[in-house]
Amino acid sequence: TRKGYRSCISFIDYEFGRILKTLKENNQEKNTIVAFMSDHGFKLGEFDLWGKHSTLHTDVHVPLIIRHPEMKQPGLPYHHVVELIDVFPTLADLSHASQKLSLPLNLDGQSLAEVVINPLKAPRLPKPLAISQFLPYFKSKNCMAYTLIGNYFVLKRWTACHDVPKCL
Repeated sequence: TRKGYRSCISFIDYEFGRILKTLKENNQEKNTIVAFMSDHGFKLGEFDLWGKHSTLHTDVHVPLIIRHPEMKQPGLPYHHVVELIDVFPTLADLSHASQKLSLPLNLDGQSLAEVVINPLKAPRLPKPLAISQFLPYFKSKNCMAYTLIGNYFVLKRWTACHDVPKCL
């Protein structure tokens, strides 16, 4: 199973490269933004669990890759808290749609545009933490799992859960 999962990851990496190569061959790389993300992580037997159903690190951390033509340092990782909720405002800013459209003022996400363009010069985002919430498939009524992830900490809390596996 692990080999199959890892080969899927390699295949996605290969396909991402093909997309970038095709954009370049068709002279579209200078006017195209490419974004890749996943909606959840996946356990491959860690903690004797399989799948995505928990608030463990393997389930709440996901890939987020954004390629923009004006990037100063392509491929440079950003090691601070961001969330998938930040993708919409980021793409709106990068595509200049935020200047053409009237975006809602109450968006929960924040733009990562400065980080995408130049992560070394971008200010550290004022996002102190990311929140993950999960309704487990256990027998407990009203059971809810929460995870708060900061740059230097992780806090997990399970409420009203009476039959949680010890590994969680």
